[in-house]
Amino acid sequence: MKQFFSFLLFFFLFACQSDETKPLPGTATNKAQEPDIFSIIKDGDLVLRSDDDLVGLSLRNMNDSDKTYSHSGLVFKEGDRWYVYHMMAGEENPSLYMRRDSLESFIDPERKSGFGVYRYQLADSQTNHLHQLLQQQFAAHLKFDTAFDLLDHSSMYCTEMIAYNLATVSNQQIQIPTTYKERFIFKATAGGRKRKQNLTYIALDNLYLNEHCRFILSKRYHP
Repeated sequence: MKQFFSFLLFFFLFACQSDETKPLPGTATNKAQEPDIFSIIKDGDLVLRSDDDLVGLSLRNMNDSDKTYSHSGLVFKEGDRWYVYHMMAGEENPSLYMRRDSLESFIDPERKSGFGVYRYQLADSQTNHLHQLLQQQFAAHLKFDTAFDLLDHSSMYCTEMIAYNLATVSNQQIQIPTTYKERFIFKATAGGRKRKQNLTYIALDNLYLNEHCRFILSKRYHP
C-alpha cells in the first residue's frame, strides 16, 4: 500500500505538471435548467467523480487526455436506492475490497468537486448480466490490484474492473482502449530509488472517450 501511494505522489509531482484540469464537458450554466441525475440515470451507467485532494489529483494526472475525473464506478438501482460499484484504495478503503456505495455518497457535494455520467451501448440482457457480475464480485470481496496488472484478474483496479466486465457481458464486443507509458518512472520505497518500467494500463478517460460510450450529464459543484 505504501508503494502504491508513493507511486501516486511521485506521478503527481513529476508526470503532468504542465497539464491544466479541463472543465467538465457539457456542464450546465443555468442552474434552473440543470437536470436531476436521479431522473436521468439508468442501470449500468458509468458514474465519474472529481476529487481535488492529493490522491484525486494524482489519479486525474494518470488520465490519457481528459484529466477531469479521478474515480469511476457502475451504478444500479437496488430496492429504492441507487448504488455505485467501484474499486479504490487508500484511507477510505483500507481493506481494498470492492465497494458498493450509495450514489449520494459517491458524488457527495460536501466532499467532491463534481461528477459525470456516461452510458454504454448495452442490451437489457447485457445490463442484467453486468449487475450479476458486480454482485458476485462484491460478495467475493474482489480486491484492488495495486500492481496494475492487466493480465491477472484475480484482483483488479477500478478501470480494469469496469473494462473487464464490459468485455465479458458484451462477448468481447466492447473493448476499452489502453494507455501505454514507455519507461514509466516508479519511486521505490527503499532508499528512494527509482525504477523504470513500460506500463500498459486503462486510464480513466479511456472508459468514456471511445465509440461504445456516450455523454449523458456532468456537473461541477465548485466552479
